[in-house]
Amino acid sequence: MSAGAVVGVSAGDGGKKQPAETDLARKERLKTLVFMHMASNVTLSLLVNNPRTQRLNEMFKGDKAQVASTLSWWASSVGLTEFIVNPTVGALSDTYGRRPFMLMSPLLSAVLKCASGGTSSLTVMALEKILCDGLRTISGTTMATTCLTDLCTPDEMGDMRGVLFQWAGLGIVGGPFITGQIIRMSGNQRIPFFLSAAIAALQFVVELFYLEETLPASLRKPYTGFVNPFEFHRLFSSTPLLRQCSTTLGIQNLLEPKN
Repeated sequence: MSAGAVVGVSAGDGGKKQPAETDLARKERLKTLVFMHMASNVTLSLLVNNPRTQRLNEMFKGDKAQVASTLSWWASSVGLTEFIVNPTVGALSDTYGRRPFMLMSPLLSAVLKCASGGTSSLTVMALEKILCDGLRTISGTTMATTCLTDLCTPDEMGDMRGVLFQWAGLGIVGGPFITGQIIRMSGNQRIPFFLSAAIAALQFVVELFYLEETLPASLRKPYTGFVNPFEFHRLFSSTPLLRQCSTTLGIQNLLEPKN
């Protein structure tokens, strides 16, 4: 019986057969969850960007040079974490599926953002920034794009990437706006951290119950170990267009860092 066929009779439906969810409807539902995942990840990050800076300014007693230096080190650590871990996480998701790595981001964000909001420890704040922002890419952009690749045909992927980044744009606009309203009404720089943690917890619960695995078991590959991140050089060297695009993106991020 196909996915779009009629499924069995349940005890409480009066003997009437209920139509099963079609494969197309399932894929559309999962795409929506992936888009929401992306928007939420970006929102969680940007909700606490400005409050983090203000809290550091208070901790360093207005020493703006120290604040800038600390944030620069943390941003560099985020980039280094993504560079080292991202290829291996991709390989692990090919073996164990996408869902565990999609759930990783909201779970750790809920814990670390709550901890960061409740403490003045520089170490905890550093862990929150580095791990949560690193996962914003690893569990967000990378894994969301990978899920869409599982759900879409190659011809659809161009449009789907566009839609994905439109949803990310919602987070880019919404996160700072919400933060500004909270700070204006309360004057408390810690509240955005707790709000971000609450949103992350809600995201985790929703995805735990509704986000299904997108990679079929038949397409999974054996895990062969840690992936050397410098292997990207071989790919770029043999693909001129990819090398050009990556170089342009690298220069853009150098001039206008995302973190």
